[in-house]
Amino acid sequence: MKKLTTKKWLTSLAIVPLTFYMAASQATSLQVKLQPSDPHWQLLINNNLLSPTDIKIEANERSFAQQLKPLLQQGNYQAVADLI
Repeated sequence: MKKLTTKKWLTSLAIVPLTFYMAASQATSLQVKLQPSDPHWQLLINNNLLSPTDIKIEANERSFAQQLKPLLQQGNYQAVADLI
């Protein structure tokens, strides 16, 4: 068996990748068809719903609401009407 010289070694290093490149370029191209499935949505809802009897009031309405609440709980609708 002959000894491989440095020059021949470097030449073979250049030829091997070239051979792979030529073989790959002659191969048929790969055909890929992607078909996505229907999306599956998941939404996180964290809105802290109020109960039907709870009402959000503005800061400037709180003092009036604090006056109305005990009157309404007592059923004193005439006093509520007088405040309005």
